Amino acid sequence: MAIPQQTPVRLPAGRETVVVKLLNPVNFGPALLNRFMAPDVPGLDQFKDSPSFSFLLEHPSGRRLVFDLGIRKDYLNHSPKVSKYIPTTGYTINVRQNVAEILQDGGVSPDSVEAVIWRQVFRSWSPLSLKNNPGVLGLM
Repeated sequence: MAIPQQTPVRLPAGRETVVVKLLNPVNFGPALLNRFMAPDVPGLDQFKDSPSFSFLLEHPSGRRLVFDLGIRKDYLNHSPKVSKYIPTTGYTINVRQNVAEILQDGGVSPDSVEAVIWRQVFRSWSPLSLKNNPGVLGLM
């Protein structure tokens, strides 16, 4: 099968750079790789343990944004459908801290975060995490 031609992405020139900080709120496993990627890699069926990273982006102006790929600490406290699904994955899920707690321990007040972008339903923030900040919350 031929790989389709892609149109190159053209980004405008910029003068600013942001600082990106990696956060690791959760590890889960075993991760069956056919759930995450294709085609199969012979001899590589699963990872014993996999992280689910989140990222803090800091602009030179002081504005902050979190791109959250984590799983919240009380991950079974979701809607009934999600709460019933999680145990069927067979994963061992280890969440030591929510993203807001990791930020606080690292000296960044969660209230200083202007926005959180959630990539999935297993978000590690709750609305209470931003109780003093009206930030823009979204789900991609």
